[in-house]
Amino acid sequence: MIVFDAMTGKAIALEENGKIRHPYTIGDMIRLVDVVVYENGKRIVSNHWDEELLVESAADMMILGSSAYKDKKIFVIKLSEWKRGVRVEIPKPFKCFVCGKLTCRGDCDEDTFLGLI
Repeated sequence: MIVFDAMTGKAIALEENGKIRHPYTIGDMIRLVDVVVYENGKRIVSNHWDEELLVESAADMMILGSSAYKDKKIFVIKLSEWKRGVRVEIPKPFKCFVCGKLTCRGDCDEDTFLGLI
């Protein structure tokens, strides 16, 4: 996945110096956060998870010990860390205006194309 810094327009790597970052959306704003995964209340090293949990206060972390999250890998996003993250934009895939496919590779109907002109 390619993401761009919203301020500079430069491409950003999601993995750098052994750290894995993931774009997370709140409202209409996307920011990069470090991937922090917990399993059975303990932090583990993983880039795969079953569920996401947005933590707004320390009390929200207590939920990780509940039976609802037992044996699940939970991606924890701290709101304070999200606010400090780099604001990014994720480019939308190009969609052909003739055939509507994401990758038409020249398979468009020429008559339809000429009818649009």
